[in-house]
Amino acid sequence: MDCPEFVAKKDYALNSIGYFPCFTSTSCNQAEAFGFSTKFGNAEHGILFKIYLTKENNPRTHIDTRGQSDEWSFHKKEEEVLIFPHFCF
Repeated sequence: MDCPEFVAKKDYALNSIGYFPCFTSTSCNQAEAFGFSTKFGNAEHGILFKIYLTKENNPRTHIDTRGQSDEWSFHKKEEEVLIFPHFCF
């Protein structure tokens, strides 16, 4: 599969470390996540990252909005998890 022209394969080498430079909205619902990954482009080029998070991370790396009050999420069905800036993966 060819990568879209805005993705440089060299930036995503196997066993390399990457990071999200700003707050990143993610979803625990795979169907929702795929919908967002293809929303602004070609459905053939959707990219999903499988990210494992734990409450044991110190310092905290994320805010899990599932089950939280409306102050964190207006769209409960998205099952959103907000990842803090500079989260490494």
